[in-house]
Amino acid sequence: MFDDGSHIVYVNGNYKGDDTIGRLMHDFSCKESKDMYYPELAKGVKHFKEEGGRERMCEAVEKYAREYAREYAENARLNSLLESVRKLMANMKLGAEQAMNVLEVNEHDREILQKRL
Repeated sequence: MFDDGSHIVYVNGNYKGDDTIGRLMHDFSCKESKDMYYPELAKGVKHFKEEGGRERMCEAVEKYAREYAREYAENARLNSLLESVRKLMANMKLGAEQAMNVLEVNEHDREILQKRL
């Protein structure tokens, strides 16, 4: 159990019993919605696999990947800049402001770096 009320349940995906879990495992392995037991799951499978929802989902995943890559690159840039500031501070005995002046760090980045120092 987690503090937010959620929990993880581990299930053997090969289980094919004639009960709710067995039917759910069956549905997870179905290629077509018409072969599924649970209408809620079948509706989603039909939409995403059979009615063109896949294209919309692909677009959403691509958008997420672009945003994630942008955020990752920005974070990497700031981490590199922070490392440079720290090295100048340590090796040249400069204060944070002096080190950022040497590197010509803009005001926006200065605010972020000050919080990380």
